Amino acid sequence: MCNGATHEIHRREIEGTGPKNQTGKTKKERKEMKKYHWLLSFILLVGISCGDSNDIPIPIVISIPVEWQPPQTPGLHLILDQANKREYFSALRVPDGLLLGQYGSHEGGPDIQFFDGTLKSEQNFPDRESIFDLYMPNDGLPLATTELYASIYKRTADGKWELKYSRPRQQDLMFYIRRAGNALYGNWDSFDSSRGGLVKSTDNGNTWIDIARYNGKSLYGMASDDTNIYLAGKMNGYPIMTDVNGNILASRPDLEGYNYWGIAKSGNIWNMGTDNGDRGGPSHIDVFDGSILKTVYTTDRPIMQVIQIHDGKRYAVASWNWDAVGKTSLLLISSDGYNWSILVEIPCPSILNMHFADGGVYLMGGRYRDYGRVYFRLIK
Repeated sequence: MCNGATHEIHRREIEGTGPKNQTGKTKKERKEMKKYHWLLSFILLVGISCGDSNDIPIPIVISIPVEWQPPQTPGLHLILDQANKREYFSALRVPDGLLLGQYGSHEGGPDIQFFDGTLKSEQNFPDRESIFDLYMPNDGLPLATTELYASIYKRTADGKWELKYSRPRQQDLMFYIRRAGNALYGNWDSFDSSRGGLVKSTDNGNTWIDIARYNGKSLYGMASDDTNIYLAGKMNGYPIMTDVNGNILASRPDLEGYNYWGIAKSGNIWNMGTDNGDRGGPSHIDVFDGSILKTVYTTDRPIMQVIQIHDGKRYAVASWNWDAVGKTSLLLISSDGYNWSILVEIPCPSILNMHFADGGVYLMGGRYRDYGRVYFRLIK
């Protein structure tokens, strides 16, 4: 009889394919893996014969790693439900999984997590408050913005996060990153006063310069039409929308106590969403065509923090305050910016952001000091 041999499969780093990523695979190896994403494993039966016809084939189990994918069936799917007192603020699809940004709740700071079917912390930020936004620049190395010190971090090829920009004041918050032309822009604002600004990078977020200051205005939302940057917020207690220089393009003095937050623009049509979370009143979606500003949708949810455009359609999320109990959020859709309808009701009081990938939309949120949730819905 011939003894069975032990079979091992080793993956090698191949010269010229670039650095390994979070899972330790090279770009070439991940590309090969994708060809077999439908195959979890296979059993190769090898008949080893040493002259004895009664030898039994030795089963060799070869496991093929599978790139994680969200559910590809209709309906709303809860893919993460973490009872860790930290909501999810942001998400970004990367080749092997999902990056997630937490709210830190003043309790040890937020984590950036990595999810590929298994959840693990990638890095903790002990002196920051939240990972507000995650953004993928053209070099494939993600960026993250933080609450407190208005910071921007960049992920290295080996999965570490390096600080690229920050402000000296703890009260400052960096909101979003958007691209216009060949540059990236980040908008920041201060908690304790109506002051903020804009920073710019022309090297995929490795270096940043301050290009604008907005005194007397609080500008939270930011949108790009690929050429220009627009900002949304408040001045003197009512909603405003401005250009990159802070010039007011649209305002609602009649909505005292509100501010604009969600903002999106395509063609000559802007949409802005109001935030009245502290008062708990209704929120609105306004439309602006360059001359006429009007409300086109109203809901009892007080916060319209997120509006985005994807594949020619506009999406918005209407939510409650993040400490609400027993409430639901709404995902809204419009093909023209004027006519809005409910796409799905989300069993979560606060949805703080959305991210389009994998043929659908990821929705991130939770409840303050209670839980964090990530949902996914196909929109093909």
